[in-house]
Amino acid sequence: MDPQTDAKGTTYSVSVLLASLFMPASLVTGRIVEAILDTTNPDEVADLSHGLAYLTEILTWSFAVAGILVAGFILSTVALWARAKTFSAIRLPVIVFAVQVVVAVALMVANQAIDTAEGI
Repeated sequence: MDPQTDAKGTTYSVSVLLASLFMPASLVTGRIVEAILDTTNPDEVADLSHGLAYLTEILTWSFAVAGILVAGFILSTVALWARAKTFSAIRLPVIVFAVQVVVAVALMVANQAIDTAEGI
């Protein structure tokens, strides 16, 4: 199969979309869960301004969304590669995914440096 022809196909589009959304979608999910839990306060946490309030729930939902999107990306990319049998067919989704991972790691390193500087 010609990678240029399949580049307009659904599998290609799904791969690119999932590669570009896994990090922002998990961040948005975390903020939505935080907003819901801070508004409803189901466990009646005394100090919601504390950074660890509902951390487990926020991380669970964020990582679940990220895991589902990454699994979908891997499946769609493998399916795309199996059809095309060429790296050029999966180049863009893989590059976008790699950039997302590099940005995520850079953010974690930066957050750790900031926390260390603040004495946290």
